Parts: sequence; C-alpha cells; structure tokens
Amino acid sequence: MGIYRGMKTFISAFLLCFLMAFGAYGAQEESDFPFLIEFDTGVCERLCYAGHSSSGVKYKEGYAIAPYTSFRIETTGTSKYGFSMDRLSVEISLIYENDDNTMSLRETVKVYDKGDIEDDQSWYPVFDETNVENLLDRDRLYSDSLSAIELSLSYDGLKDAKSEKDMLLQVCRDGEFGDMLTY
Repeated sequence: MGIYRGMKTFISAFLLCFLMAFGAYGAQEESDFPFLIEFDTGVCERLCYAGHSSSGVKYKEGYAIAPYTSFRIETTGTSKYGFSMDRLSVEISLIYENDDNTMSLRETVKVYDKGDIEDDQSWYPVFDETNVENLLDRDRLYSDSLSAIELSLSYDGLKDAKSEKDMLLQVCRDGEFGDMLTY
C-alpha cells in the first residue's frame, strides 16, 4: 500500500508540474495575433487587390491610406509573460499585376526589423521620402484595381512559435482619400 500511495503521489506531482509548465507557454499560443495596428489618418475600408492566383485576380478587404500615413502598433494579447516588441518585424510590400496580366509580382518597399518598433506610442511611416519618390517615378505609388500595398507583421513568440498578420492597403491621392473619409 505504501508503494502504491507513493507512486500515485509522484505521478500526480509530475502531471501537475507538466501541466503548469505547459500552461505557462500555452497562454500565448491560445490568443490571436497579439498586436493591433492603428493609423494616424482616418480609417476607410476598401476592397484591395490581393494578387493573382491560377483562378484569376483576387481581392480582399483592406484599408485606404494616404502616402504620408503613419502607423503605430499596440499590444492587444494577454500573456503571463507579456509580448515583447523587440520580437516584432514589419514588412511593407508592393503587389501588382505584371504587364501581361497573368500573375502578380511582389516587391519589398520598406522593412522594420525586429527591435525597430520600440514602443506602442511611437508612429512609424508606411513610406519614407525615398519610397514615395521611387514609387512616384515608377508610377506605382497610388493603388488601383491591379495594385496594392501589403503590410505584414511577424512575431516570434515563445518556444519558436511564429505568428503573422497581413493587411492590404490602397494608397490614394489626397483628394480621393479625403472624399472617402467623408462618406
């Protein structure tokens, strides 16, 4: 009886420790993407170009922005250990239809590496002056039905868990953007 009771106590203690350890890391994995993006200009939902697959051109819900729009990132998830901004990266890409309208192309326009986004109070531009000039010279700054900007957030969490979130943006001229916001 003494050995049985001792084994039962040992197994119970082992299972309790295992569950507690799993729970500490599982809290982050249970939540959705732990960050939220906020823009410094008004928000207007738009149907944006999302690329070209074998079934044709795709469109997804996104947001209209102006070329001078900035964003900040806030922590929304809850975790016993918190979420660290220094493990968050942001990539801003231009996606557009090729000249033959047979496939989509993707170009990285700007990257915020891990550690570049320092806190949830600072604003970061979607484009800097060089990006704006480059895209204007190539007639790719303003989005249309066959081009858009994709903002991709990537977070390296605990235990090599990686979460990602993508957002499509339609870049509008000032007058067009102002008209959208008034509706």
